[in-house]
Amino acid sequence: MSPVFSKAVTASRARRAGRVSRDDVKFEWFISEVMQKVRRTLKQRVTIAAQHLQDKVVKNISKPVRKLGVITVRSKHGEFPRADTTLLMKTIFNTIKIIDKDIVDGYVGTTLDYGIILETSKKLNRSFLLRTFREEKDKIKRIMDGPIK
Repeated sequence: MSPVFSKAVTASRARRAGRVSRDDVKFEWFISEVMQKVRRTLKQRVTIAAQHLQDKVVKNISKPVRKLGVITVRSKHGEFPRADTTLLMKTIFNTIKIIDKDIVDGYVGTTLDYGIILETSKKLNRSFLLRTFREEKDKIKRIMDGPIK
């Protein structure tokens, strides 16, 4: 008496033996769906990271100047700029640009001239964008590196 095998076992043995016809084999290609999901996830993550950075920059520069009578105490070298008119805080923006189908860039910045001067002047040493980015780099990496679900 010969043993009875399931269809799966029989098909597996037939494949190993090379006796499967071309009609019995079905190929499915999922790369386009996977790439679409990766692109969508990447854009979402860049958006979240840029918004996180924008929020932290605004928080870091929201400390108000101190008024001691007629004297206004502003930020010192190495500190974040203090808010006097809050205009700098209000102009912090983030933008997401899709450069290519696989490249998504996020930008955080300000449109004010004096914001750029504060950011880039070595003499003033009041960087707020780059400094916040460096402080939040690990958090941004965690946002970008998570598994794709």
